[in-house]
Amino acid sequence: MHIRAGRAAVGWSIQDLAEKIDAHRNTVSNFENGRTEDPDILSRMKAALEAAGVEFLYGPKPGVRLVNVRSSSGK
Repeated sequence: MHIRAGRAAVGWSIQDLAEKIDAHRNTVSNFENGRTEDPDILSRMKAALEAAGVEFLYGPKPGVRLVNVRSSSGK
């Protein structure tokens, strides 16, 4: 999973993502550096990034891209 690339796409720091998922910044850092593989943390990070407009790409050229996201107000 390309969490670091997803953060970069939306301009978030490790701290920003940690706050979005209600976790300590070390939790995000440890995941990105391969020191933990907690599936709950992955799910929460992925959901937060997707809500911000990140699309995770799979297949022969995995990666991320930023897509348009409509706000909940419909604007």
